[in-house]
Amino acid sequence: MVNEIIGTMIQIVVFGLIPFLVYAISFKKVKTYDIWRFLASAGWELLDSVSSNITS
Repeated sequence: MVNEIIGTMIQIVVFGLIPFLVYAISFKKVKTYDIWRFLASAGWELLDSVSSNITS
């Protein structure tokens, strides 16, 4: 169970955060609002996958 959560977090970081950072660095026009919006969506994604793991 814990391993699944960690694996999901790694997936979110690798597939979400890295491209996001590359985008932010390359365009240099990312706002704080965009970062918070991204973190919120990543958090919801994590919660969603964790809850589906618990129910299944």
